[in-house]
Amino acid sequence: MIDRRGRVTVATTDGYVHSFERRGRYRWSYTLSGAVAGPVAHRSKDGALWVGTTDRQLYSIAADGRLLGRITTAAPVATGLVRRSDGSLIYGSGRALYATTAFGGARWRMDLGAVPSGPPVPGLENVTWVAAGRELLRVEGAWRLRRFPLPGEALGPPLKLPQGVAVVAGGDLLSFDDAGQLRWSRGDVAVAAVAGRGLVGVSPRGEVRWFDADGRQLERSSPAGDEGGRGELGAPAAAPGVLAGVAYVPLLSGELVGIDRQGQVVRRWQLSTAPLGELAIDVTGRRLLATVLGGRVCSVPLVE
Repeated sequence: MIDRRGRVTVATTDGYVHSFERRGRYRWSYTLSGAVAGPVAHRSKDGALWVGTTDRQLYSIAADGRLLGRITTAAPVATGLVRRSDGSLIYGSGRALYATTAFGGARWRMDLGAVPSGPPVPGLENVTWVAAGRELLRVEGAWRLRRFPLPGEALGPPLKLPQGVAVVAGGDLLSFDDAGQLRWSRGDVAVAAVAGRGLVGVSPRGEVRWFDADGRQLERSSPAGDEGGRGELGAPAAAPGVLAGVAYVPLLSGELVGIDRQGQVVRRWQLSTAPLGELAIDVTGRRLLATVLGGRVCSVPLVE
């Protein structure tokens, strides 16, 4: 996570939260009980974090590293936390979805029937979206669960759109409306990200395509002449980051490539020899944070 001052906070699978200044100077660390298995929840007004662990612990940590509170959850936090506008924290554990208050009070538990493929996504009002197995699930508060079939195993969490959600499953990118009805699908997609009101999808070979909200392909960003003229960047390692008409694609080769809608490679960095992981872009659009599966974090300036 990158805050408004460019400071970086990362939670690790070996049970730590580390914070760094904009240029990498160490700020503080906090030791957790258990591993962090997904994203943390962030409170923008004061920079406080909620971090859940596989040891059934939920931590509230101030922006300066002070512990604000610690509680025990009903189950291990296996997907990371999502904070809804009403203050509740939602997470997946095993084959179920849990909701708790910020003070640790249990709100509800919903059986899903499969392990979530990533963190849940808040929808309209009391709706929460989650992808699990070969289904997209629409959880309506604590009392109703609607299931929508997918063409294969979901490859990540749902992507929140202005109207509805999208998900990558079975090699397809699928868009659903707020009621869960399928709007459109496009094939040959390994990873995807939200791009304005539309989406950008990357094929298993690294071909980048841009879609509007109705699924119309706006551009096919095959970098002509790049990589031996194949029009392919290489296998993507995680979903791209999108900023100002440029998709930044992390690759299994350890390279990070920025490609625009016309197929021009505008920036590229060889950050590692190990595959890259998740990306984050700060709110000012000046810096991109890339994780490396070998355990490193790289901060890349997008604007000098």
